[in-house]
Amino acid sequence: MGTSSALLPFIGQQSGTDAPYGGHAAGPSWRDIIQFTESASGAFGVAFGELRETMAAVGSTKVSQRTAAHGSVTRFGASHLHKVGNLSAAPAVSVHAYSPPLAAMRRYEMTASGLALVRTDRAGLDW
Repeated sequence: MGTSSALLPFIGQQSGTDAPYGGHAAGPSWRDIIQFTESASGAFGVAFGELRETMAAVGSTKVSQRTAAHGSVTRFGASHLHKVGNLSAAPAVSVHAYSPPLAAMRRYEMTASGLALVRTDRAGLDW
């Protein structure tokens, strides 16, 4: 059974440093750090494998990381900026949930002076 392309930003089966889509890749670049907007809080659970969550804040160049192991659930508030990815060659699967439903996602890139907004993706238009 295939996965709908509409679900790819929310269900990531990944290996290595780049996901097959522009969402939750934990490669060497900070492209696609995602801030969940419209006051959405959320959580992600690791259904299989192990993932690394990398976090940062607007206006700062400081980066922090944590590992999410199989069976773990990580909760976050609406102002949380992060990317989630698989740094190993082994597959990993994560399931993400948001409330209220996502209307938009802001994507940032790390620059010498901190995070810079790259684009805003809107539900129904960009995914």
